[in-house]
Amino acid sequence: MDEAERGGATLIAVAAMAALTLFAAVALTVLSLHANQVYVQAVADLAALSGAGTSPSALVQVGGGLGPSCAVAAQVAQANRVDLTECAAVDLDLRVVLTRDVDLLLGWKLPVNARARAGPGLSG
Repeated sequence: MDEAERGGATLIAVAAMAALTLFAAVALTVLSLHANQVYVQAVADLAALSGAGTSPSALVQVGGGLGPSCAVAAQVAQANRVDLTECAAVDLDLRVVLTRDVDLLLGWKLPVNARARAGPGLSG
């Protein structure tokens, strides 16, 4: 073996391990984002259904502030550690938008949003 070629396999092994570590970090980040998206969507569905289930008359808001339906949706979101960012009663539907900040590598945060709509399902 030539003296200039000594240690070449070690460099290749170190580079391969670095590439594998980077791939694992990216894969775990993507999986974490996906898991959080699924979780936030489930909480959004639950919050919308809970708020819309209060009563059809509770969807009608009088004055300012959160109506009774949005208050129930906010309680469900808060209990599941998700922020209710929007809540509106449109006709007989309750529409909510929830957000959760996901911690990524290097201290970065990325918001994950989910929308849901629920109502009495009246067909005309």
